[in-house]
Amino acid sequence: MNCDFIFIIILQTEQFTVLWVLFTVIVVGNSAVLVTLFLNKNRKSRMNFFIKQLAIAGEFIFIYIYDFVIYLLFEIYFYLNEEIILN
Repeated sequence: MNCDFIFIIILQTEQFTVLWVLFTVIVVGNSAVLVTLFLNKNRKSRMNFFIKQLAIAGEFIFIYIYDFVIYLLFEIYFYLNEEIILN
């Protein structure tokens, strides 16, 4: 096996791990905020409404960006994989 190929596999594993940790933290964090605000209905204020909207927007934007980053990582990985195999 080529040394460059092993290096790419190690980087891919690290990137995938970081992305899964980031995904888990963001989804769990925003979901915890939404659940807390849903269960605490007696305190309706503008600030709680604003925080709820930020949590919802954070979920949607992160899912959109996360899909794009995964797509780019796979494209780069397969492009570099082809370059290493052909050379």
